Amino acid sequence: LEIHHQDRNRGNNLDMKDRQIETGSFNALPLLEIHLGRKLRHKREKLCMSLREVAARLHISPQQLQKYEQAQNRISAGLLYKLSRLYG
Repeated sequence: LEIHHQDRNRGNNLDMKDRQIETGSFNALPLLEIHLGRKLRHKREKLCMSLREVAARLHISPQQLQKYEQAQNRISAGLLYKLSRLYG
């Protein structure tokens, strides 16, 4: 739930989803994936790295990396570990 409070402080409107999570009527996993994708993209851009550059280092396609950043695909724990090492 801490993730959603941080997003709300940035001006994103997640109030309805927060209430659904608190009442148990909403699956929190997609929200986590969205938050993670945004964080990954922000970090990549902060490091001035292109999709192509990061994807090449991870041995995946730029399109696949973009899908992770846009929360269209779930990222594996192993790949998340590699990204954390790459991004510092």
